[in-house]
Amino acid sequence: AKLAEKGVEVDLATMRAMIEQTPRVAGRMDTQAVSKTLWFLAKLADKGMDVDLAAVRAVYVQARRVAGRMNHPLDVSNTLWAIAKLAEKGLEVDAAAVQTVSEQA
Repeated sequence: AKLAEKGVEVDLATMRAMIEQTPRVAGRMDTQAVSKTLWFLAKLADKGMDVDLAAVRAVYVQARRVAGRMNHPLDVSNTLWAIAKLAEKGLEVDAAAVQTVSEQA
């Protein structure tokens, strides 16, 4: 939505291609990338788009890995918000990720 507001067109095929690559690149994500990727996936789900469960699972694994380095409150809150929003949309919740990230709050 924000890209469209700025006059940048992003087609559905490009969005799906990005999501499909998430499991491949997730292992290189830092705290901010984990937070923003989960936020992005949650926003897509909130707008009714199908979200790839493999992508969500891959980022959950990384959330557990980087949680101890989540020093910025926004990373923690965005990650927890995204997990809650994904759960609200019927996607599975990684309880270990929730607990590990919550410990940083």
